[in-house]
Amino acid sequence: MLNHFKNQRNLSRKLFLIQLLLAVSVLIISFLLSKQIQGIAFALAALIIAVAHFVMANFVFTSRVQAATAWFGRLLLAVIMKWLIVILLMLFFIRPLKEAPLMAILGVIASLVAVQVFNYLDAKVKRGS
Repeated sequence: MLNHFKNQRNLSRKLFLIQLLLAVSVLIISFLLSKQIQGIAFALAALIIAVAHFVMANFVFTSRVQAATAWFGRLLLAVIMKWLIVILLMLFFIRPLKEAPLMAILGVIASLVAVQVFNYLDAKVKRGS
């Protein structure tokens, strides 16, 4: 069980790096196209989701082995904590996000889609081996 938690922490680090790469690449492209505020809004929103997801994964998978009910309660608490972090960071960075709201929404969507694609590809590899 502890090996599973360790593997999940490693996967969450890889996912965070992928989300970071996505945000930075869009930011660089937007600066090259001289659309700085759109790129900043996209990257900021994507990074907010990435950081919140990383914090959630570390909170869930850094505990000792527990009963299923206790672990499920910890998972629910982590999900609530993730979305509270997202809301608080969005409110904190409201000024750059309100300049390009469509790009901010696209950043959130892109980051959430990256999580789903990463999980799908990870499950696909494990099933095939």
